[in-house]
Amino acid sequence: MAKTTDVIFRRWRSGDQEPLALFPGVLADDKGNCSSYQHTGQHGAADYLHVMCATTPAYLCDKDVAALAHELDGIGYTLHQVTRRNRRHTDAIAQALKAR
Repeated sequence: MAKTTDVIFRRWRSGDQEPLALFPGVLADDKGNCSSYQHTGQHGAADYLHVMCATTPAYLCDKDVAALAHELDGIGYTLHQVTRRNRRHTDAIAQALKAR
């Protein structure tokens, strides 16, 4: 069975309607930011709290979110959608930071 990656789909409030995928338990950099993915720009680091405050929820029933999920599946992710980060995610980030 493939390892699943927790993902949170969001949309920017600023008017950019392209959805964003946040990976709350995947460390992106030495600052403790989580990994993110957007069709334009692809992988990057994201400040979890900033993104959650600057965005609204996005749903897999929307065509563009489903397309983003399909794109992520195509590059090897097995996704598990969640709505927010939890203790398991913050512990994974902290452990990955210690390992650096």
